[in-house]
Amino acid sequence: MSGESYKRAALPNGFSLLSVTTTILIVSVLSGLAVPSFMSTIKYARMSSTITSVSQSLRIARSEATKRKTGVSICALNSTGSCGANDWSSGWLIYTDSRSDGVIGVLDGADAIISNTQLNLNGIEIVATQLGNAGFTASDQLRFNSRGQSSWITGTFQVCDTADKDKHALPQAMILTAAGTFRNIVPTEDADGAQIVLDPAGDSVCG
Repeated sequence: MSGESYKRAALPNGFSLLSVTTTILIVSVLSGLAVPSFMSTIKYARMSSTITSVSQSLRIARSEATKRKTGVSICALNSTGSCGANDWSSGWLIYTDSRSDGVIGVLDGADAIISNTQLNLNGIEIVATQLGNAGFTASDQLRFNSRGQSSWITGTFQVCDTADKDKHALPQAMILTAAGTFRNIVPTEDADGAQIVLDPAGDSVCG
């Protein structure tokens, strides 16, 4: 077989530059479509895990209050590792909060820390709001009395995607009552058919 004949026979078994370029282009487009969806799924899983962690800690605080027959508070961690931050994203403390020293809602020497939860949530924010005279406002603390009742009339814990609140994973939220009970808020649909979460005031969670 001549050299020319050999080349002609080999061509069908190889790949032309055009076919390789086309394949790369298709893979790139598909990857571009899949990555955002995959990242959104991961973010949703992290947000779901975070709201579950909040729920478990509230359950512990309420249980400890009834078991110890004294007040127990849960507060947002600040930069010094103590109470005093409206953003719960760094974590929270659960501590005994008795009236015996005449001071409640303040972590002092008469109180004992029950648990310390520290978080590093990249792109996720936790905000607590409670109902007061001015409507729903941010809160840095919640107290359960010895009967397991909450110091809030009602309130919410909201887990939000800070990177893109409109397009990324659906927000996660729970509502808490004065009786000390709490439950997750079920998503609903807005006028455009998009899934949203509404707080007790009817406002969209996380904006």
